[in-house]
This record gives sequence, C-alpha cells and structure tokens, in this order.
Amino acid sequence: QVFPLVRQVLPLVKQLLPLVRQVLPLVRQLLPLVRQVLPLVRQLLPLVRQVFPLVKQLLPLVRQVLPLVRQVFPLFRQLLPLIRQLFPLVKQLLPLPTDRSDVIIHNCSFSM
Repeated sequence: QVFPLVRQVLPLVKQLLPLVRQVLPLVRQLLPLVRQVLPLVRQLLPLVRQVFPLVKQLLPLVRQVLPLVRQVFPLFRQLLPLIRQLFPLVKQLLPLPTDRSDVIIHNCSFSM
C-alpha cells in the first residue's frame, strides 16, 4: 500500500529539491535576524492586543471620513499657494509666539 504512494510523491520531491536547495541558504541567513526580532515581537504582542480593538472601533469612522478627505484634499492643495501668500500678512497682523511660522508653512507638503 505504501509503495504506490511513494511512487506518486517521489516525482514531486524531485521537483521540489532544487527549490529547497535555493531557499535553504536564504533561510540560514535569515535565522539570526529572526532570533533578534522574535523577542521584540513578543514584547509588542500585548500592545497590539490592546490597540487592535480600538483600531476595529475606529475603522468604520475612518471609512466614513476618508471619502470626505479625498474630496477636500484637492481643494486644499489648490488653496495652499494662496495660504502661503497670505501667511506673511497674517503673521504681521498676529505674530506667533515662536518665529518659526514661515518654516512651518514652507515645509508643508501634502501627498496622498
């Protein structure tokens, strides 16, 4: 009974062997890295377990808000040059406590 099964499996093993020979060195290289990362994953797991329910709760809200963001975003991008022009004027009228306001606006880059 076993012999016919071996006959079926043997060609598959012969096909897989070259692939295993290719993959094995990669696995050997990755093993030390996995050994380093595993303790970190173990530490993070409790945190992930805490955060996951919150993410699940927030997901429906994100799904509702995302279409709105997608609609508003192009408009905001069009307005950005105007905002950059107006900001120095606003800054003169209402000085900010820190004088880094120009950097804040000029470093704004929005991508989606």
